[in-house]
Amino acid sequence: MKLVEELVDELLEEGIPSWKIEKGEGGVTLYLLTSRRPYIGKFILEMVSPLNPDHFTLSRAHEKFLLATVEFSDDLPEIERVVYELEHGASSPYHAARILEMKALSMDEKKGLIQERILSVIRRFPSFFDYDLFSEMQHFFLAVSDQYFRPRSVKEVSQTLSALYMLRRKVLTSHEKSPGRRHVAVKIMRRTLSFPLEQEEVLQVCIGMNIVRGNEVFKKSHLLNAIQSILPDAKSISGSEYQEKEERPLHLLTLEIGKEGGFEKEEIADLKRWLPRTLKGKIEHLQRSLFMPRNEEEILRNVVTLGRELRFARDLPQVIPSFERQTETHLIFNVILARILLPKMPPIEEVLLASPLRPKIDRVKQLGVLRKKYPKEAAVFKVELPIAPFLRADHSIDLYKARHDILTKLQEVFGEIRDYNGGIISKQNEVFSSLKGMLKSDDPLLLENFFHSLFPLEKRSFIDPNLLKILFQLFQKKLHSQEPYLSHRERNHAFFVGEGDGLESLQGLTPPLITLDFEHDGRQYTGFIT
Repeated sequence: MKLVEELVDELLEEGIPSWKIEKGEGGVTLYLLTSRRPYIGKFILEMVSPLNPDHFTLSRAHEKFLLATVEFSDDLPEIERVVYELEHGASSPYHAARILEMKALSMDEKKGLIQERILSVIRRFPSFFDYDLFSEMQHFFLAVSDQYFRPRSVKEVSQTLSALYMLRRKVLTSHEKSPGRRHVAVKIMRRTLSFPLEQEEVLQVCIGMNIVRGNEVFKKSHLLNAIQSILPDAKSISGSEYQEKEERPLHLLTLEIGKEGGFEKEEIADLKRWLPRTLKGKIEHLQRSLFMPRNEEEILRNVVTLGRELRFARDLPQVIPSFERQTETHLIFNVILARILLPKMPPIEEVLLASPLRPKIDRVKQLGVLRKKYPKEAAVFKVELPIAPFLRADHSIDLYKARHDILTKLQEVFGEIRDYNGGIISKQNEVFSSLKGMLKSDDPLLLENFFHSLFPLEKRSFIDPNLLKILFQLFQKKLHSQEPYLSHRERNHAFFVGEGDGLESLQGLTPPLITLDFEHDGRQYTGFIT
């Protein structure tokens, strides 16, 4: 016992870890003194076992240390290499993990090293990490497959767990202070996937985002869609996704992306800059289905109205498309079309059935005869359109676009037609197209929502797009300003944008030309032009 204590004292003078090799007639004995920490004994055993030692013991020394004694009958040349690796692995959990990884760890061993590294992180940074990180680590282990761990290092998996923990903590803290606002946190890291014949450089994207409404949906597809709107060539790495499924007001996801040729620094900078804003526009909101039986009286009234619009033989066919309902995969419109049946024209049923819309014809009705010579006819039919082409970036459905698609396809078979209720819509589209061309906004969804938050509706149809451009730019400045409201004067007009009740003191000004009433990111913005 005394000899052991003397040996330990001698090794302590060399520092921790320290080692000593004694050679004699009976063979070689290796002594290694190291600090006590989880899995260090397993690490030492894993390192010396391939050398087939004759004897191996691991004993406590001075409460805080472990003394490993390894005896060999022969002086093997590999001993010096193993001693070098033992010394580095005993001094750092990171080096121990890397050394063992190079020796083809089993899955349980790799997870054990990850757990050890997480423990080290908690002890080093107790103000940032708590022991509940272990619980979340177990959820992660259960959620991802063994294939996930094989090409990824212990260090990188541990960093992923730490990043997710920090994002969760940051977002939930912000959510507690302002539950009505959207809070987004993003972490982007370079990763190296090690396969038997190659290595692949990828990016890992971790995001945390609070839930503002109970019907929100945000999954891998939504995150990938947001990334690809910034980096169109990015592809997801199969099996790299993880999403926390705990009952918390939080979307917490991670996903790895790759690209042929890798990612440039500028691309990564763009992703870091724009992804937080883009994510807010990619959240999908589930809506309850509607029950609204079709109003036959309204349909008959519209049929009669369109018939009255046909007063001359050269009049265009009249159309009223009306949204009726939606299913999980389709939009269903009810369409009324009335026209004058000129000589040699095919029946309206034949024309409709030959169209790309493939409508379901409800009825065809004669509406009388023009000048006792040309029959008027009307058809009532249903059109089903797939939802996918009309989904906006935030997964809402663009009914204006779907409506326009129906009119375009009807024009292909009937020629020029008149959209009976489309005059104002057409004018608004012209104004919006001009506005969009002037701004070339990096957030087209924000611009579109801004435009459709202007009132009164009819003024959107004829207002000068240059005025709307100035108001939108002022609104963008207000998004990053703490002032109650911002104002600007130009082109003989005054522009105001405020948040909440910020414009109450200005209510007595000249009646506005147009007014803004816009809810964005959990805040209510108002504005006007005079």
